[in-house]
This record gives sequence, structure tokens and C-alpha cells, in this order.
Amino acid sequence: MTQHLVQLPNPNESLLIRELNHRIRSELTSAIFTVSAKAVQSDSVAVKAALLDVADLLHRCADVHRALRMPSSANWPAVWAAVFIRLAPPKGIPSLSPSH
Repeated sequence: MTQHLVQLPNPNESLLIRELNHRIRSELTSAIFTVSAKAVQSDSVAVKAALLDVADLLHRCADVHRALRMPSSANWPAVWAAVFIRLAPPKGIPSLSPSH
């Protein structure tokens, strides 16, 4: 019997992860919109500033969530190239590794 070295992803798990990511993005978008709308409606400068700080924090959370998503299989060559360049850059290109 042939044994596979690489386990193929379960399509149901992939669907679940995509749905979870979609819901997280939607909730962050909704929260950003709600907080920003309340900031615009407020007459208090201090409240506007605080709500806009919250909206900025939510934008950064959305950016982090986007950055942490799993790359598609079509992007794997670019991911591996980026890892290679980071760890062992071609001659004449400085390393991006924090240890150098």
C-alpha cells in the first residue's frame, strides 16, 4: 500500500477556516464602521479622539489578521522565496533576519 508523505488538506476544514476568516473580517469591518460613525456624530472632542483611537486600533487588528492568513497554494513559491531571501540573501543583499 502506498503511503502519502504529504497529507492533503481536508476540504471541510479549509471551508471552515475560510468562513471563520470571512466572519472575523466582517465583524472587524462592522466594528470599525460603528465606532467611526459614533465619532463623527459626537460633539465632544475628547470622545471623538477616543473613538478614532479605537477605530485605528481595530484597523491595526484587521491588518494583523490579514497578514496572518494562510497563503494560497498559488502563492507558495513567493512565500518560500521570501523566506529564503530573509534567511540566506543573495550576495550583496543585506539579510533581513533580526539576528544579523
